[in-house]
This record gives sequence, C-alpha cells and structure tokens, in this order.
Amino acid sequence: MPPKMDDLKQTKTSVRRFSIPVLLVTLLVSGCGKSDDLLNLPPQNLEICCFGDSLVFGTGAASSEENYPSYLAEILNRDVTEWGTPGDTTAQALAKCDRFADAKFGIVIVTIGGNDILKRVRWPETEKNLIAILEKVQASGAVVVFTGVTGPLNPTRDKLYGKICRAMGVLYISEILDGIKGNPDLSADAVHPNSKGYKIMAERVATALRDAKLVE
Repeated sequence: MPPKMDDLKQTKTSVRRFSIPVLLVTLLVSGCGKSDDLLNLPPQNLEICCFGDSLVFGTGAASSEENYPSYLAEILNRDVTEWGTPGDTTAQALAKCDRFADAKFGIVIVTIGGNDILKRVRWPETEKNLIAILEKVQASGAVVVFTGVTGPLNPTRDKLYGKICRAMGVLYISEILDGIKGNPDLSADAVHPNSKGYKIMAERVATALRDAKLVE
C-alpha cells in the first residue's frame, strides 16, 4: 500500500522544432526541486518512455507522427517509447504499471490525472494512485518526470502535484498545457492540443530534461 504524504521523505540519491521563450519554460518547471534531489540518478540508459493518457497517445494530432513523444524523439535524437491510453484515470494507469517490471527505461515521463478531474475522482484517491504509480516506475530504476495537468476548477492541484514530486524525488513540470489549452490555434478541442500544441508540449519537456541535466 503506497505511503501517505506525511510518511514520504525526500530521497537524494523519432520531431520538429518549436521555439518558446526560455523564461516561460523556467516558470513552468519552477518548484520542481534540484536535479540532484531526483531518485535513480544518473539515468541507467538512454531509453525514454512517455506513459499516461490521451495526451501521450496524441488525441487531436493530425497523425501518430505528430504526437508529443514523436516530437520529443526528434528533438532529443533518441528513441522514445509511447505508452498512452486515451481515457485512462490514475487508477487505470496504475493497473498497467506492472509492465515496467520487465522494461528498463532510463527516463519515464508520466502524464496522468486529467481524466480524474474530468470524471470527478476525489483528490485523496488520485493522490494514492499517483504515489503508487510513481513508486512502481521508480522501482524499475528509471528517473521519473511528471507533467502537471490541471483545470480552472482545480487551482490548488498544481501545488499538490509539486509536493508529491518533491517528496518522492520526481522532476515536476508544472502546467504542461499552459497557453495551449483554450488556444484555438494550438488546440484540437477543449482538452487536447493539435499538432502545433504537441510540438510546444514536447519542447517544454525537452527543455526541462536538459535543464535538469538528464539529457544533453
């Protein structure tokens, strides 16, 4: 059973380019903690996996080659595995985490939680599931990155995500859809980016990984 937040202790231990201001990226990843506070440093290999829901799968993109993992692979010039399932809540994602026991990734980027908001899952349940997801991925030896997705009715959730990540040695990228969601030029619908939006999402993730010295 995953620990409660009070029991957690901080532990040390193939895409087109889209330019966004460095200051914006710095603000998005602020509060994620120092890179040497992350668990499982240095990454055990060069393999990257993006794990989560429709934002990982690429719902709204013009093609499967225009989702954010594909853009990230091109930006970093690395293979990136995409494990995204549209509609998944934290509970459903947790049920899929056993696959990490047989997979060895150096970095796993988790994007989950938005469907909990849409389906009105209570925060304590989301928190419990999220902690368990992060634990299971970390147990595989991977450095874990979490991208925050919140909504206008959940203004405190960003801070709650950040608290969990700091306590668990996870790199937190705050509000990954900031300026994308609700922008008709960057969105396919009210929830998902279009191809242009996914480019921005990938660039933000790549910049955060570089700032944390997880990739070159």
